[in-house]
Amino acid sequence: MFEKTMNWSFAIMALMISVMNGFLGVGLAWLVNLIPQAEFSIWWGMVLAAPILLIAIVQQVVFRKAQKDFDSFFDRK
Repeated sequence: MFEKTMNWSFAIMALMISVMNGFLGVGLAWLVNLIPQAEFSIWWGMVLAAPILLIAIVQQVVFRKAQKDFDSFFDRK
């Protein structure tokens, strides 16, 4: 029972992280659109997309490590 609860909490956490990243991306895209020069906005988009990608990669690594820790915790009975 407890293991299923942990899996659901992981799923909810992953969903919340995805939604947060989506809002972050939309907000940054909106900021880039405020920059009037079109040729610069492409570069700004690339500059702003790099941290989002790094954040997503770090989140995946942390998430996988946490899941492994929980799995090993439940294996030690």
